[in-house]
Amino acid sequence: QVSRAGMGDQRLKVKFVVTGFGPFGGVSENPTSWLVNRLAELPHSELPFSLHCCQLETSASGCTEQLRALQQKVRAPKDGVVVWVHLGVHGSAKEYRLEFQAYNCADFRIPDVRGTVLSNEVIEPAVSKSV
Repeated sequence: QVSRAGMGDQRLKVKFVVTGFGPFGGVSENPTSWLVNRLAELPHSELPFSLHCCQLETSASGCTEQLRALQQKVRAPKDGVVVWVHLGVHGSAKEYRLEFQAYNCADFRIPDVRGTVLSNEVIEPAVSKSV
């Protein structure tokens, strides 16, 4: 729970949804899967927030299906928020990277685990190209 500025003792309930991906391309053991699985093992009763962890299939259709199901399952409480943290891997990175801008574009350099290759396709039509 997080205190609201100027709201006295009222607390904002926070739910975290943390996702990682399964294997794909040349990444046979995706470290984001390992991390999500370790987070899921934390004793949730001891955390000051709600935590939902999920390993996503590394495919456009599978990921979409799983995320839509999660959105239905994990709703923001009346007096709270849901924070989504999506973890990914960059094969040549030597350090952590935090992306601060998303692009509404599916553009795969290699096929996903179901064999789909998307090129410059809009993900959500109602959203601008750069989020």
